[in-house]
Formats: sequence, C-alpha cells, structure tokens
Amino acid sequence: MTPEGKDPDISVVILTYNTRDLSLNCLESVTKASDGLDVEIIVTDNGSIDGSVEAIRQKFPNVVLIENKKNLGFSGGNNRGIEISRGRHILVLNPDTIVRKEALKLTMEYADSHPECGMVGCRVLNPDGTVQKSWYAEWTLFHAMWEAFGLQVIAPLSRIDGKLTASKAIPHRPVAVDRLLGCFMWMRRDVLDKIGAFDERFFLYCEEEDMCRRIRDHGMQVHYYPVPEIVHLGGQTTRDISDFARVQTNISKSLWIKKYRTHGGVFAFRLIWSLALIVRVLIRMPFAVQSRYYRQVMSGEWRSIGAIWRV
Repeated sequence: MTPEGKDPDISVVILTYNTRDLSLNCLESVTKASDGLDVEIIVTDNGSIDGSVEAIRQKFPNVVLIENKKNLGFSGGNNRGIEISRGRHILVLNPDTIVRKEALKLTMEYADSHPECGMVGCRVLNPDGTVQKSWYAEWTLFHAMWEAFGLQVIAPLSRIDGKLTASKAIPHRPVAVDRLLGCFMWMRRDVLDKIGAFDERFFLYCEEEDMCRRIRDHGMQVHYYPVPEIVHLGGQTTRDISDFARVQTNISKSLWIKKYRTHGGVFAFRLIWSLALIVRVLIRMPFAVQSRYYRQVMSGEWRSIGAIWRV
C-alpha cells in the first residue's frame, strides 16, 4: 500500500452499486495483488441500499470511500473517483472482477514501457477459466447492421493491429485494438490530463468505447495485453436492473453514433436499429405469453425504439 504523504504509483477506482459481496471479493483480490506496490484503492458508491458502504468501511478501513447521494451512472460515478485519485496510473475496475496475482505489477510495467499506448486491457477470464472476449472493433453503421442481424454472436467483429476481422480467434500477444471491455481499463495520468475523464452523457454503456475513441483521436493506441489476468463474472452489476440497462445500452449506442457520425449516419442508425428492435419484439411475442422474462425483454426493447429517436 502507499506510505503516508507519498503519491501512489497506482490508483484503483472501483464503482459499486448494490454489489456488496462481489465488491468485497474484488477488494480482497486487489489488496492481495497490491502487495509490494504503492497502490491507493478508491471505491465510489452510487447510492447502494444493500449495505455495501457499511461492509466495505468495516472490512477495508484503508480504502478511500466516496458515497454518492444518487446513482450517477458509470461515467459520473467513476469520474468522482478519478477526480480525487493521486496515482500516476489509474485503473478503472468493475466490482464483479477478481484480480489475479501480479496483474497490477505487469500492467504497470507494460504501460510504463509503451508510451504510445493510452489504454491497456488485460486477459479477461470467465469463471470457468476460458477466455472472455474483451477486444472489439469500433461501433460503426456497418457494425450496427452486423449486430442487428445477429451476426456478432457467430462472428464477432474485431480490429487487430488495424485489420478488421470477424473471428473468435484469441490474440496471444500484445495487439492494438479499437476498444476494450470496460471491466479493466488502465490509463496513465498524463493520458487523462490530455483527453479528460469519462463523458457523463453516457450513463450506462459505451463509456469505454468513447474513451478509447478519444485516446485514438489524440494519436495514441489502445492495447490488449494478454499476460496479466482477471476473472470477470460478467453482467453482475446490471443483473437486477436488466430492463433499465437494456434501454440505456440502446440510448448510449444512439448517443455514440450522434457524437461521431454525420446527421445522415445518425438517421440511418436509428432506422436500422429501430427495425431490428421491432423484429426482435415480434419474434419474442409468442414466448412472452408464458414467460415474464420475455415480457421484460420486449418491454425494454419496445421502449428503446422511442428512446433512441429522442436522444
């Protein structure tokens, strides 16, 4: 941990929202991975009502704890932690992760030795030990059409060292990618000083894509570095608000297209995505009669159609 009066090498920022047990396990793993390093751990809580704050304060008294009075979303919540961080490296880490030994040390060494790299992502594992895809191609109209027709599941789009691929192949060496999964985002302080923190218009989803785009727009690269490892339980932080999360992810996609594409591109996306959502609702309709889950999914998708046009 960090000696008193000395700025740490690493600030780990963890955003929590009703994830008490997951957060405690995550903090335990970060504490162990911090052994021998100068690390500060910052937890920013988005108004949890499950006892997260009390449990963290009791079990990890040395953690810097920020209690937000309301849910500020992913961007707003993490920004509150970034604002008070002191490390020359900043790791934005999901609470539904377990950090493997040496992960912090290895990533810091890589970031220090690659000044051209503005963000580093590690190898992300599923709980069963298989590799979880955490590198993607930038969201474009082509990407939207690819996903709208369900092709992303069969052949996920990625851009590896500048080449677009539609493959599930796993990189086994450091590679430049368009964007990373937001569960582990490592950035140096000087990078954030140049590009700024998260865009708080993205309440939930697409925050990491926006950050990666801004990094690349400033002439830096985003690297997938498959040596340090974490385990990502995946989706746990939005498990209990799936309908809300479903609407928000569609809003964020529309916001991202609006931020980086022309007016014509925005209209084309909204039209394509609305049609895709309508088709999904129609396909699920027969199953919704006897399934509360399908009714909830349909509700989120139906509300998303109007929401993406209002953004």
